[in-house]
Amino acid sequence: LAKNWPFPFDDDEPLKTYYGRVELLNRLGIPNHCPLFSGEILETFFEYICEGIDSLKQLAEKPLEYYIYQQLSLEDKTRLDTYTPLEMELKNGKRLKVRYREGKEPWAEVLIFDCFGLVEHPSVLAGKQRIILHLLGPNRRPAQVTSDLIGFWAGSYRQVHKELSRRYPKHYWPENPGQATPVPLKRLLK
Repeated sequence: LAKNWPFPFDDDEPLKTYYGRVELLNRLGIPNHCPLFSGEILETFFEYICEGIDSLKQLAEKPLEYYIYQQLSLEDKTRLDTYTPLEMELKNGKRLKVRYREGKEPWAEVLIFDCFGLVEHPSVLAGKQRIILHLLGPNRRPAQVTSDLIGFWAGSYRQVHKELSRRYPKHYWPENPGQATPVPLKRLLK
């Protein structure tokens, strides 16, 4: 396991995400006892993962997230999930997947349609940290990157609206997206 990390897992994304979440808690002074797996702690983590396991196939039966969460107290699991959630529900019922990395602000990719009706910018850490939104057009390419959705609605949305409504005229493009009724994606096409 140590020689071939992250094999047998697909990748070590869950560990990188975990580090990013813990870093945010620490940066804002939110008390926690979440371990950072490096040096001897990483070796101990590997030993824990392998305890009672007879094969790599058996080891890979559970996702890496499972093993990470097994190292946390109930209090720290709750703190992580409360202050740095991996997902948030939008007004149209869709899930916003939040990504975390050490040294970076949390971010998410989201179709611009899914943000219609939002009058507050999505945030984590009990509202203390805004999520950087990569707003995607119908082609799933970034149309705008913002950490101020309300400012975007009031400002540069007009230009984005103009460009995207010309390219994708069959899609729903409200004049006032912050006040628009959120519509499920399957009903966005007229």
